[in-house]
Amino acid sequence: KLLSAAHPQCAGPKGRKSWSISRFSGKCTEERLANAKPTVDTPKTVLQVSQLRLPELVEECSANGKLLVVMCLATYALEQSNYARLLVEKVHADLHKRFRATSESSPVKFVSIELTEFGGFAERYGIKEAPYCLMFHGGHIVHSKRLRGMRLLPKDAGVSQPRVLLIEPLPQHQLKLERSLRRSGCSWDLAMDAPQAVRLASRQVAYDAVLLSGR
Repeated sequence: KLLSAAHPQCAGPKGRKSWSISRFSGKCTEERLANAKPTVDTPKTVLQVSQLRLPELVEECSANGKLLVVMCLATYALEQSNYARLLVEKVHADLHKRFRATSESSPVKFVSIELTEFGGFAERYGIKEAPYCLMFHGGHIVHSKRLRGMRLLPKDAGVSQPRVLLIEPLPQHQLKLERSLRRSGCSWDLAMDAPQAVRLASRQVAYDAVLLSGR
């Protein structure tokens, strides 16, 4: 709505019959983009990156003197991860607005990663639960802690909403099973393999059923 109000629909080129994209393409250049100023405050999303890019980002932020904030999210803690993502995006937007007013670049860079992308990442950084926050400055970890205060299911929610532990490594099967569980009114945690399932089952969460992959 803000963008629509600030940028109403243009009348378009005259002589539409002779209009071609070659006549109007190439008008946007890197110089124009660099000098363009936003007219409205748009939402700032936190970029999700691969775990493999983390060392590169740590080195880049260290060279620029920036604080790198890494949000470690997981599909097996979807509700908590989504809530954490909203909080981080709000902080990101507030910082962007504050430093844009002073014409200075933000000293903080926010990214998020998916813990289930590769095995071994959680063990390397001592991550046992999601969502988890890692902060790097000067090439070293300066903060490592699980985000508290996330909205969790009440203890008696299992009476009306069964809790299922889903163990399935294939994404295409995950989507089908998760869709069936959602339609059945169930909540679930997703594990990619047996070790991850053991970690989930060792938490203080009672499961009403366990679904195992047929492979």
